[in-house]
Amino acid sequence: MNERKEYGVFEIDVVLPLQFFTARQRQAEGEQRLMLAILNEAVDCFQKNAFATNQRRNRLFREAHDWVMSDAKHPFSFRHICDVFGLDVGYLRRGLRRWREAQASMCPQRPRHPQTWRQVPAPAA
Repeated sequence: MNERKEYGVFEIDVVLPLQFFTARQRQAEGEQRLMLAILNEAVDCFQKNAFATNQRRNRLFREAHDWVMSDAKHPFSFRHICDVFGLDVGYLRRGLRRWREAQASMCPQRPRHPQTWRQVPAPAA
């Protein structure tokens, strides 16, 4: 049986966000570079602070989480940035949720935020 665990934002064999966004940044100009920097920073902030124990880092996680989960459609919203680069919003959200759940299950003593994940429906087949 070929069993594979997912630990990264997407899957274990997918490139790191920094590698992905660095390659994209070389091709992007102006506002697009800023959009990629914002997206990269949000994912980085989400992962670095997902299990924060101090108030400041907990706030940083909540802000990144809320931005990713927001359906706002302003020029620098998560949804708009994903649309600009052709990224699947639901896929990224589910990947971040799975990453956090996997990290929490590997280390059960980690503190849990009172945040509840909004369910993101799976894409229709």
